[in-house]
Amino acid sequence: EKRVARVAEHHLKEMKEKGVKREDREKQRINSSLQWDLVKGSLERLLVMNVYSPDNLEISLLSLQTVLVDNTSVSAVLINGINSFYHQVRGESGLSHTAYIKRLINLALAGCKDTSEDLKIFYVEHNLFGDKTEFEKDENSNSTVVIEKLETNFSVTFQSRKSQFSLNCDG
Repeated sequence: EKRVARVAEHHLKEMKEKGVKREDREKQRINSSLQWDLVKGSLERLLVMNVYSPDNLEISLLSLQTVLVDNTSVSAVLINGINSFYHQVRGESGLSHTAYIKRLINLALAGCKDTSEDLKIFYVEHNLFGDKTEFEKDENSNSTVVIEKLETNFSVTFQSRKSQFSLNCDG
């Protein structure tokens, strides 16, 4: 909400600086109803799949293709906590963490095959054991982005380059 308001304010300021007449600015400005239409339009393009078991996660990953074929405008799939069910799976099957993650990534890739070439898959892997200091590059991917929480901020590593950043409440 705050971000959309800032964008609207910036848009109005730019129109003033470009010398757009007052009447035209009033017609072209992003008002509160248009702001809500923007937010609503963005949320309509968001699909959240709630997963409650390891089996449900695997089925959801495989069913991605059905979702993606019906929604051709999807440009990214985000899997939050890809290893959330690891301890449960290890207890049932004895599968190693690395093997489990590779299996899930392969399921996601299978679920996304034959869809847009520009589709990106992002996944968040929680550092369950606190021992991840060096991250392995996934052979299925041509890039790996690692975001780490530091004491006071965050760092992002991509293609062997590291940069620090912080988040504020404005988004």
